Amino acid sequence: MRKELIVENDPKSPISEIFRMLRTNIQFTSSKEKNKTILITSASQGEGKSWISANLATVFASTGKKVLLIDSDMRLGRQYKIFNISPIPGISNLLSGLVDSEKDVIQKLDGIENLSVIPAGDVPPNPAELLTSDEFSKILNKLKKSYDVIIVDGPPINLVTDGLLISRVVDNTVLVVENKKTKKEQLRNAILSITNVGGKIAGVVLNKAENYTKTYKNSYYYGHGNKVEVSANVNKIEVKDKTEKAVENKPEKKVESVIINYVSKNEEKEDVYTKAQVIEMQKQMQATYQKQYQAYINNYRKQYQAYMYNYCKNKLMNQANVVKEQKENNNSKIEAENK
Repeated sequence: MRKELIVENDPKSPISEIFRMLRTNIQFTSSKEKNKTILITSASQGEGKSWISANLATVFASTGKKVLLIDSDMRLGRQYKIFNISPIPGISNLLSGLVDSEKDVIQKLDGIENLSVIPAGDVPPNPAELLTSDEFSKILNKLKKSYDVIIVDGPPINLVTDGLLISRVVDNTVLVVENKKTKKEQLRNAILSITNVGGKIAGVVLNKAENYTKTYKNSYYYGHGNKVEVSANVNKIEVKDKTEKAVENKPEKKVESVIINYVSKNEEKEDVYTKAQVIEMQKQMQATYQKQYQAYINNYRKQYQAYMYNYCKNKLMNQANVVKEQKENNNSKIEAENK
């Protein structure tokens, strides 16, 4: 069972309804032809971008559209766990030329119609270099002809450059931020980085929001259990998971910039950073992530070496036992013939 796919497990839940509203808001950000490829990313790690990507892809597929979900977080991809599919081969194998075509890495899902997934694949030593080449853009353009919507689950923007490289070649980018975790400067840095490389930001998804209780006359209910408040506009998308009785049905506001709405509400000038400071902070965060990633790889190698040692040892012991049994059988036959 795919536990994290709430839109599949409980389609009538408030959170499932929020994902359908999120789908609608994304569709209205631009024209149909200019909104086929969507990058879902975050400022830092652990803010829920993979969970958002998986559920959003599922609700797009429920409308009858042919949807492809690409896990481009080649360092720490999670989509194979969410959908319970094989982790390899994936996008890294395709970009590095280890597989012949896109058909070799696309996996269709049992129980979810119109949705296919490309996992991250093997962890390459050079994910950014694979994305720097024109190969990724060519693959996307080729897949656009076969799919109505392509959702790309990308790595965090402020940690590595992979997400920025992807934001240049997709039609829209959606940023996922976590309540009380994502700092203003982190979000500002992510937005600035994406716009500097020519990426287009469709909006922001606010994940893991606090409980908020308030009563409104024009309120309505969805399903049972947890209630969800919605505040979603074309350029400002918020998803708030709340345990409350009522949900406010707020009217749409005029088109505003999500960057101004979310970031610029700051009274102190000391939160304003120069471009040089932003670049320096990005370098520091990237260095920290690289250390964590290297430690993860080293630990994985040790575990793999231990596994291979035990595997080879057991295999050799089994072979020795087989040879021993054969010798004993041969000796028994010879003794029987001599008698």
